[in-house]
Amino acid sequence: MPYDPTLIEQNNASRAGMRALFEKLSDAHYAIPLDNDWTIGTTLAHVAVFDSRAIQILNRWEREGVAPSPNDVDVINAALIPILRALPPASIKTLVLELAETLDAKLAALPDNVLEQFETVGGKPFNLSRAKHRNEHIEQILTALNNP
Repeated sequence: MPYDPTLIEQNNASRAGMRALFEKLSDAHYAIPLDNDWTIGTTLAHVAVFDSRAIQILNRWEREGVAPSPNDVDVINAALIPILRALPPASIKTLVLELAETLDAKLAALPDNVLEQFETVGGKPFNLSRAKHRNEHIEQILTALNNP
């Protein structure tokens, strides 16, 4: 069954709507708060992430056939690459350091009952040893720097 032409029209219209929106935005507008902790900027980035995720899923389907696509870390990471590349270096540094500090403090203060649930529930969302993950990438970066 071909892709529904109505969906094509709706997608084209939404893209045109996004272009029109961007023509109205100044840099200052990106910081305007929306619901909860969301801003115009983060909401727009969210749209980009999930469009990119959809592209990655479609690419995978083309290679491997259609299959369920739960939140797959590899797909999400691949989807984030274009967005992450757009971040200025100073922002990346600030985000990495501030988030690592915040996460480590939060992990250190987790109540035992939360840790027990984390250990007994299948499909753990991440490794509690953040150092392992960080060190893997530090080593990866140092290797790249030492082997141009």
